[in-house]
Amino acid sequence: MIRLSICASPFLRYGFTSFVLLASLAVSSGVAFGQKDAPKDIPIRIGEKGVPITERMAYHHIPGVSIALIRDYKLAWIANFGEASRGRPMSGDTLFQVGTMGNTLVTSAALRAVQEKKISLDATINDYLKAWKSPQFPGGRPLTIRDLLENKSGLIYHKYFGYNPLEPVPTLLQVLNGEKPATTPPTRLTTAPGSTYNLAAENYVVLQQAIEDRFGVSYDSVARRLIFDPLGMKRSTFALTPSDSLRSQVAVGHGEDGEPLENGWRVYPESAAAGLWTTSRDFAIYLEDFMRSIAGKPGARILSRENADLMLKALSVDSDGDEQMMALGRDGYNNRKYLFRGGNAQGYYNIFNIRPETGSGILIMTNRNLCWQFANEVRDALALQEKWPGF
Repeated sequence: MIRLSICASPFLRYGFTSFVLLASLAVSSGVAFGQKDAPKDIPIRIGEKGVPITERMAYHHIPGVSIALIRDYKLAWIANFGEASRGRPMSGDTLFQVGTMGNTLVTSAALRAVQEKKISLDATINDYLKAWKSPQFPGGRPLTIRDLLENKSGLIYHKYFGYNPLEPVPTLLQVLNGEKPATTPPTRLTTAPGSTYNLAAENYVVLQQAIEDRFGVSYDSVARRLIFDPLGMKRSTFALTPSDSLRSQVAVGHGEDGEPLENGWRVYPESAAAGLWTTSRDFAIYLEDFMRSIAGKPGARILSRENADLMLKALSVDSDGDEQMMALGRDGYNNRKYLFRGGNAQGYYNIFNIRPETGSGILIMTNRNLCWQFANEVRDALALQEKWPGF
């Protein structure tokens, strides 16, 4: 069990009643990063008219949003609307908990470790695991890292909901064993590895334990060496809670009614599955590099094109016609063919949409739970503005 020391702040408790006024007052741009062309508004088309983004935020009960636009593999601008917490405007330095959107970065980190020959995709996972061992499915072959990354492990638990930071938090081992104070079941294989596709969050929990055991340090330390430091992502962490120097910049999470979460956010010992803290600026830097790898452009610092291509293998097609790959989806509607990944940690919703062949990207980060409708509105408005095919 992990006990956290967190000072509760007055800004964690405020309502949504004054949101329209707050949102209209707290509109900022990416000028702090030298992006003077960041828009002061992103009109959202509703019917035949364009509606200011702050009106749509009020309609969807969204306190704040940070939006990054990438053109030609470079961050073009960051636009911020609303508030990170009461009286504190949203900015490109605001930290969000990005949930499963972070799985794309986690997969890149694993493939970077493969590239450095620290791990092997097809080695038996139990060769790396020490404190916990994966059970063998009767008649099945041993579980591998490739199975985990391809969501073909035989694991099925699909979502973690986090823990109140002022209450007992389980260790990763307690999560895997389903032991209190964990509120989730023990990690068990339900089908033979390699046989069935299932988008399970458990894949990343087992991967996290294997990586920590292999490297002998925390998952955050591994991600820092493999991803954060090479890319200069100075405000990103897989720590359970951000450091004291970053905590004042955390966006308070909110429920679907726009009310703040008790004590501000949730803690995820399942860090690789749902616990990445990052900013719009930092994650845009990662997306720039990731797209360069996919497109085979010079200057990519994390993955070779060969390893990036592993993430583009179609593994399944969902009910919407979207191809599912390693921590990515490919939109199948109207022949759009862009790549995307969304993430919902409690109190937040985030999503990116990228076109690696042109180096174009749209990143949307909010501090409200499950506001995918609003995110789609923003995506559609910007994709139309940027003349993306299919919009």
